[in-house]
Amino acid sequence: MGAELDAKYHGVAMRRLSGEPDENNCFPNLKTLRNYVERTGQSPSKFRFDVQVGSKATDRTHSKRSTEEDLLTEFEVRLGYEEEAFAADLRGTEHPVGHGMNGKKQKPEPPFD
Repeated sequence: MGAELDAKYHGVAMRRLSGEPDENNCFPNLKTLRNYVERTGQSPSKFRFDVQVGSKATDRTHSKRSTEEDLLTEFEVRLGYEEEAFAADLRGTEHPVGHGMNGKKQKPEPPFD
């Protein structure tokens, strides 16, 4: 069960749930595209997805797999950033710059002693 107020995001969710390409042979994400081509046996290169970096879609053999340890480390880094940002809000200061976490794509500065 889910709810969405924004019609645009509701449409994306409905496309994801349908598991079918739209009129432009486009999917809302790579996972939905890959599920579709596995189910139908069609070539992934014949389709696209909404936010696509490469020139063509690929099957799951080309997907990046993260280990549980990698995901845990990424989660801990994210939680640390969120904690610092929350503390900055309480102090009334600027949020820290976290690499890829606040849209600034800068590496965080080392802590000061």
